[in-house]
Amino acid sequence: MEKKSGSVKRISIGEISIDRVVDQAGAPLPFGFVYPNADWSVCEQNADWLAPDHIDLTAKMVLMNYHSYVVRTGQSTILIEACIGNDKDRATSAAFHMQNSKYIERLASIGLKPEDIDVVMCSHLHPDHTGWNTKLVDGTWVPTFPNAQYVFGKEEYEYWNARWQDTPENPFFAPSFLDSVLPVIESGQAEFVSSDHDLGHGIWLEPGFGHSPGHIIINAESKGQEAVFSGDIIHHPVQLADPSIVPFFDQDAEMAMQTRMKLLDRVTDTSTFVLPAHFCGTSGGHVRSHDNAYRFEFAD
Repeated sequence: MEKKSGSVKRISIGEISIDRVVDQAGAPLPFGFVYPNADWSVCEQNADWLAPDHIDLTAKMVLMNYHSYVVRTGQSTILIEACIGNDKDRATSAAFHMQNSKYIERLASIGLKPEDIDVVMCSHLHPDHTGWNTKLVDGTWVPTFPNAQYVFGKEEYEYWNARWQDTPENPFFAPSFLDSVLPVIESGQAEFVSSDHDLGHGIWLEPGFGHSPGHIIINAESKGQEAVFSGDIIHHPVQLADPSIVPFFDQDAEMAMQTRMKLLDRVTDTSTFVLPAHFCGTSGGHVRSHDNAYRFEFAD
């Protein structure tokens, strides 16, 4: 099912090919910060498959990736998740602040220039999913992908647009909306769609609300094979070991839990390939039932 594209795994879903483009790999976050109401012992109990790629046992850290997926359908080239971005002023988040990554070079390693991207989609509008929407040119933020149509979930955009206007001084969300979303709208490249929009060519959306008010799931199907781009519905594989674990950044924790369980019910012990936004290692794979919970079977 997989073959290498340079140093990047290429996944085939029927006639659709999927590559991963990493912006930042293996970023450590304190477990207690991400999951303030959970016990670290769940990581120790599952160290046989979580360590060392996904947790740091000594430092009690969870490890997170920030990456995009590039989907080539034969009719269009779609970039899913725009990650952190370079030169972004994120003073409240050291991991995101003034990054200088080789993201564009990594895009080139799979044979693409920014001009080759036809569609950009973000599962939601948090700063670590929108950053590469834009780049800094002579002091001005301009769309990174000049020929792309940027597809935004309408519910998600309307929520953040209203919040930005109500609290423009918000130190975490306002800067990213200002430098990574508004320039795309001003360029005329944005399209706002419903959370169940069908993009055609085997790509469609469905609601995945909870983590954010308009979070979407992106689906792909070709020749009877399916893949799911799950965004932040599941942040880290430890949530499969204990699905009751809730990260602090789920805006509506109860709804997010319902969305997680619905997705898990759908994909567990099936051939559906799952591609989360933040898993380290090879990132993608299959969900398998294990005892009274789940494990993630990472692709080689």
